[in-house]
Amino acid sequence: MLKSVLFFFLKCSLHKGEGFYTEHVNITEDHSPGFDGDSPDTECVVFNSHGEPATDLEVSKEQSMAEENLRQALKCRLESCFSRENLSKDLYLISQMDSDQFVSIWTIACMEDIKALTSDMDLILDVLKASPMVQVDEAGKKVRPNHSRCVIILREIPETTPVQEVEALFQSENCPKVLRAEFAHNSNWYITFQSDLDAQQVCLNL
Repeated sequence: MLKSVLFFFLKCSLHKGEGFYTEHVNITEDHSPGFDGDSPDTECVVFNSHGEPATDLEVSKEQSMAEENLRQALKCRLESCFSRENLSKDLYLISQMDSDQFVSIWTIACMEDIKALTSDMDLILDVLKASPMVQVDEAGKKVRPNHSRCVIILREIPETTPVQEVEALFQSENCPKVLRAEFAHNSNWYITFQSDLDAQQVCLNL
């Protein structure tokens, strides 16, 4: 009769040099041909970084750290999607926006960078709602960038254009004062005014 003991060691997620591994012990009583014994017994023990059996509190703490790291990574990626720099060049995302700049959260969740982190729609929605960089609609179905409305975007103006020439476009008598004109990306310029009303007035006069 043959007996064998198999040990498998699985490294778990590490955090600041600490982590856990599990040891699975499978003991099979007989490997003889035609043996019709019971299924092998299996035990699983979780160890901490010191090689000692981990307590429930240690395991729970490690899981919480992993979840928080995921939320932080997801937050950074989502906010990057809606940053001014990305929106100035992400033609696909812009094409998915409605007239109020809202885009379906499902569309965001289907982006490869987001899918690489998670497919949990509830988590994605929760992270979006907690971010000051975006605004989620009341139904929780759509999201849009939460940029100040006192900024308007001028497109197809080369980077080599002097700032004075860009500002000169807004120097008529009825035009509010420009606070700042700055080049963004892909021939786009951001023009900042003092208030939302000033920016709206400029848009009506352009």
